[in-house]
Formats: sequence, C-alpha cells, structure tokens
Amino acid sequence: RDVSTVIIDGRFVMSDGVIPGFDPAEAQRRAQAQFDRLIGLYPERTWKHPPVGDIFSSSYPVTRPAS
Repeated sequence: RDVSTVIIDGRFVMSDGVIPGFDPAEAQRRAQAQFDRLIGLYPERTWKHPPVGDIFSSSYPVTRPAS
C-alpha cells in the first residue's frame, strides 16, 4: 500500500505523499556524487591499480540492437 500522510508526535512528516523540506532530486544528485567518489577510489585501493572498468566489468554481455 502507498502511504500518503504520516503524523508523528502531532507533526505532519508526510502530507499527500510529500515529505516537507525533502528534495528527492537533490538527494539523488548527492547520492550519485558520493557513489562516484567511492567508485573512483577503487583503482587506488586495488592490487595493481586496474582501471575502474576492469574492476566493475559488466556481468552481462553488452549488445546493440540491429540497425
């Protein structure tokens, strides 16, 4: 079920499915920036310092649709 309203200790912390003062786009941007920094440190911490693409190679083959 979806939650639309949450009241804690008499305070609306969610109203109509929106958390006041919370910007999901900004949270996504900050989380992505933190993830990118973390991933960027892996070559430094990995034996022989391989490129990020070698450390985190795709689990599945990459295919392109036929033209």
